Amino acid sequence: MTAGSAFLSWGEVDNWLGGLADLEQLRGAARSRFVRKEQPVQQVLERVGAWPYPLPMLHLVGSKGKGSTALYCEQLSRRAGLRTGLYQSPHLVDRRERILLDGKPASWSWWAEALAALSAAILEEGLSRFEAETAVAFWIFLRADVDVVICEAGVGGVGDATAAVPAQLVCLTSVEREHTDLLGDDIAGIALQKAGVVGEQGVLAVGPLPQDAMRAILGLCRERGARCLEVGVDVSVVETEPTSEGTWVTIEAGERGARTQHRFFLSAFGAHQPYMAALAILATKTFFRQILGRAWSWSWLESLGEVSLPGRLQQLGGIEQTILLDTAHTPRSIRASLEACRLHKHQDPACILLGLSEDKAVIDILSLAASVCRILLLVPTPGPRGCSMELLEEVAKVDLPVILEIYPDVESGLVAFQQHLLPQELGLITGSFRLAGAVLAGLGGL
Repeated sequence: MTAGSAFLSWGEVDNWLGGLADLEQLRGAARSRFVRKEQPVQQVLERVGAWPYPLPMLHLVGSKGKGSTALYCEQLSRRAGLRTGLYQSPHLVDRRERILLDGKPASWSWWAEALAALSAAILEEGLSRFEAETAVAFWIFLRADVDVVICEAGVGGVGDATAAVPAQLVCLTSVEREHTDLLGDDIAGIALQKAGVVGEQGVLAVGPLPQDAMRAILGLCRERGARCLEVGVDVSVVETEPTSEGTWVTIEAGERGARTQHRFFLSAFGAHQPYMAALAILATKTFFRQILGRAWSWSWLESLGEVSLPGRLQQLGGIEQTILLDTAHTPRSIRASLEACRLHKHQDPACILLGLSEDKAVIDILSLAASVCRILLLVPTPGPRGCSMELLEEVAKVDLPVILEIYPDVESGLVAFQQHLLPQELGLITGSFRLAGAVLAGLGGL
């Protein structure tokens, strides 16, 4: 691979990046070597004169909820009239989804211009694809002169490529045992690894956390003189009213003796979404007032109902059938998806299509799905870490109280899914981002 002086199409950009090591395609020790103590992304930015990085940044870390919280923060910032740059991962259909300018994917020409400037340094520093794309995002945001960068971490926090640029405010959404091969198995340790990106005298906003994680976070903040803001203390969710189209949310905020309530609508499904929205409100309000020195208006909350969350309990299908598309891929997140079906649609899914990764708790997830549906369909998940047909056939031998069928690919599984789902029934497709992306790309006519 050589540094490119010019890229003439998105295909050329994508092919060049595709020649780099891809963390999302690797396993075990091969993945862990790209969770670093040093920051090669910073070195690349220094080489092209983009350091110290001058733009204010809000950094989102956490096990679950980063994507939706980032989109809520981005929406509130745009509603306030700011030009925004949002870096998120993974993507669903097109990698250009990862870098947004004012809510829209940056054009391929932005990517091409960035790589023309950065490719030599990327190769010299030995960046992975995710690291390279992180550098590209920071470069694009700088050249586009955005007012605020909203950056979603990949895996972890400390050692993640996104930590190359110090953030003025860090937002910790949640903490679970995940990516234990990289982050360890201790919940407090995982919390510290994620929140460790907060700087001395910094600001950390946190969502609902397990007690062990919260104790560790408070200790970290005391050590660094950082201010810790909490959902449930500084902003509280006082009422939620689920509907078939979303949730009405009432929050309470303000200083003691002067707290006010504010009601708004979310078009997203799931019991956790009001808390992610509350965290986004807390983080964005603090960021505006303390970091940017700007005014804040509670009227902006009305715009949160416009936020679309592709692949996150996204409603598909027509009038006769209701189909929800989700990216849940752990027992806990699958359970939350099933609870959301009851909360908003008042029924369990009659048919579930699962595409799972081999490194997940496959049997536990199958058992959860089989406990509520009448037909369970399994397909190999696209990508190197997806369950193979051989593994699916092996797990299918488990005694489950459900009709279970296996299909060799996503397309044939979707066809069967649509055929099995009766009028007025609810169907759920979940298991991975790659499966959701395949569906959104148009497979099966959905």
